[in-house]
Amino acid sequence: YFVKEGERPDIISHAQYGTIGYAYLIMLINDIQDPNFDWPLSSQIFEKFIINKYGSVTLAIAGVKNYYQIIRAEVARTGTSERVPEVKFAVDETTYDALDTADRSTLTDYDYEVELNDAKREIRLINPAFVQDIDYQVKSSLK
Repeated sequence: YFVKEGERPDIISHAQYGTIGYAYLIMLINDIQDPNFDWPLSSQIFEKFIINKYGSVTLAIAGVKNYYQIIRAEVARTGTSERVPEVKFAVDETTYDALDTADRSTLTDYDYEVELNDAKREIRLINPAFVQDIDYQVKSSLK
């Protein structure tokens, strides 16, 4: 399941299972310990997080998290061939500076944080046919 902007475990539980009572199972099966930071941040909270961590969104966009050497450029999909993804390796700043501009790329602090946040959006859900049984088993094991 892909968590949409503003969705919380209780909202997803209600939409998928007809009750907010299984929100804890969504968090449990996705190993979410801290719902404030293990769950995807909304756009507004994400911006506040960036400002708190980097000082401003502008500084996060300007900051470089990683330097890369491009080994093979991406080849776009055509009518007769599939897309060939870019291949790149992390390098230090000195090596990066020595490369031709066509052979290098960077990952900004901002894009790094976006990737981390977006990775949290893909979660697992329990099949609705089994959710009651799993809820019973979990609650029984905690007694």
